[in-house]
Amino acid sequence: MNLFDAFVIDGVRRTADGYLAAFARVARTGIQEYKGHELGRPDMDKVRVYRPPEEVFHEDALRSFAHRPITMNHPSTPVTARNWKKYAGGQTGDQVVRDGEYIRVPMVMMDQALIDAYEKEGIKELSMGYSTDIKWRTGVTDAGEPYDAVQTAIRGNHLAVVPQARGGDQLRIGDSQTGEHEMTKLTLDGLTVNVADDQSAAIIDRHIAKLASQLSEVSDSFEDFKKKKKKEDEEVVDHKKACDAKDGEIAVLKQQLKDSQITPENLDRMVKDRLSVIDAAKTLVDGQYVFDGKTLEMIRKDAVAAKLGDMVATMPLDAINGAFIALTKDVKPNTAASQIGDVLRSRPNQTTYATDAREQAHAKMVQGLQDAWKH
Repeated sequence: MNLFDAFVIDGVRRTADGYLAAFARVARTGIQEYKGHELGRPDMDKVRVYRPPEEVFHEDALRSFAHRPITMNHPSTPVTARNWKKYAGGQTGDQVVRDGEYIRVPMVMMDQALIDAYEKEGIKELSMGYSTDIKWRTGVTDAGEPYDAVQTAIRGNHLAVVPQARGGDQLRIGDSQTGEHEMTKLTLDGLTVNVADDQSAAIIDRHIAKLASQLSEVSDSFEDFKKKKKKEDEEVVDHKKACDAKDGEIAVLKQQLKDSQITPENLDRMVKDRLSVIDAAKTLVDGQYVFDGKTLEMIRKDAVAAKLGDMVATMPLDAINGAFIALTKDVKPNTAASQIGDVLRSRPNQTTYATDAREQAHAKMVQGLQDAWKH
């Protein structure tokens, strides 16, 4: 038969990994009372069952309490390798020991839902699920207690964490059987519900599992949608940034195009700048230097090279411009007036200054008028 014992968890501690561990009592020797229908004897109101120490502490019985899955409430069926993943939220250890008339086992609750049930909901009772053979024979224990049957071949199956502690610090009988009919407990939305038979409980469990699976699929799909939407939004932002950058480049190019247009003002400025550089460069290069077809940067570089030599080859453009300014700082601007003066000075036996030429022309005119009567 499959039976259950109940006991309150004590000595709980938290591990470094966040698990809850304890060294709990899960079984004992002595007399335990069951209702007759729990043991297949509806003709009997109560059945006093004796658990002899030689059966409780038998080597095989103790070994069977090690490495048992820990569940939240009792499953509707024994826990096996086929359904372990569905029900297990922890396990017992292998250091199963005798503690007086009790059996103690190390246990660890590893599932967060199981831990929350203990810490937040106050669900602190342990109920050992086990199988046993019932020998129907009467007798009296060494302590003088009468019994109707004896438990033998005790084998642990699982250790359940259950909501109601009916036994305090004492082990109690029939945790999941109440009333005249066998009941199965289910936990729905945090509430414990009694179901009349295992088949109905299995149907409800299966339906709940199906709904949970569907909810998980919808949740996964929604998460995928959110990730895709986030990626698309990020791409839109990146495209907008790229467009804004291109707009800025276009604005700069438009301004550069506008500035480069040949207007009378720009043409005057360009002619003036070129003549200024050529005039300054003439003081540095020899008379055979050809200015035609060369840019201002080329003219400045050649002019500086004429003075500084090969070192100009490694000088940056800004350094060349600075050297050109320094070498030509004393050159006077070649204005229109100075150009006229240069032309006049360059003619031999001619008036040196423009003002003298003007005065001579005026004197010649006056003399012509005075001598006009002679003709």
